[in-house]
Amino acid sequence: MEKATKLIGTGTAFAIIGGLAAIVGGIVYYSGLTSIMTGSYNEITKNTQNAMIGGVIMYCGAGLSAIGIPLWIAGAMRKADIEIALAKFPAKVAFGPRIIKDLNHYSLGLSMSITF
Repeated sequence: MEKATKLIGTGTAFAIIGGLAAIVGGIVYYSGLTSIMTGSYNEITKNTQNAMIGGVIMYCGAGLSAIGIPLWIAGAMRKADIEIALAKFPAKVAFGPRIIKDLNHYSLGLSMSITF
């Protein structure tokens, strides 16, 4: 159960960070392309570098999300499977008096019985 919870946390973090990086990268990429189209010829190198940096950030973020989402799903499925198995686990506890016969005498006591 602990491993599944860690997997969910890791997948969630990767997916959220990757999604945010993809959005920020897309904005920087769009800004760089817009600056290339509307800016002066002297600033084209700077604007091209901004567009390239934005593209790299965007694709790295998308890749991180592509890794995080399956991890998140796998962890959630593993946790659900464990919870279902534990719910089906038939544990019964019974308390009550018990008569024990040893050789020639009887004794009375309380007992607890756990059945799995």
